[in-house]
This record gives sequence, structure tokens and C-alpha cells, in this order.
Amino acid sequence: MNFHGETINTSSTASATEAEIASASQRLALRPYFQSQNTGQRVWDEPPSGASTIVYASAEARKMAQAQLEEMRATYAQAASARRRERQAEERLLS
Repeated sequence: MNFHGETINTSSTASATEAEIASASQRLALRPYFQSQNTGQRVWDEPPSGASTIVYASAEARKMAQAQLEEMRATYAQAASARRRERQAEERLLS
């Protein structure tokens, strides 16, 4: 029961949470943003209109961003696994 007195189906709630975590992990993606030197305006995916000089991130910066993305995906996967183990332990206690 939740604090509203409603009964919660823990197995479907756990499955939904696990599915949401897995889905979120797959949606993680690197996206470029561009920032105007003149105005400071940031724009996702494409340079601001009227940009005369575009400087892209270095190979080292892209490599670091990719490593961070992989670490985040691993963290999401670990969270999903931990939640699955918790759910299985709860089910064993209830049976």
C-alpha cells in the first residue's frame, strides 16, 4: 500500500521501473552543442545561424565524453540489475 492507501502491484511496478531504466540507458546519446563567442547563446546539434567560425571539440574531448557516456550506461545497467535482485528477494520473502 502506498501512503494514499492504494494497493500497489509490486511486480508490475518493479518491471516498469526496470524497463524505464533500460529505456533511459538506451536513450543516452552524445549531442553536440555550439556556443556563440559573441552572445554566449548555446544551440544543440547545429551552429547558431550566422556563425562565421566553427571550432569543434578536440578528439580528446570527444573521447572523454564517450567514456562518460559508457560509464553512465553501465551505471544504469547496474541500477536495473540491483532493482531486479531486490524484486527477486522480495518475491522470495512473500512466497
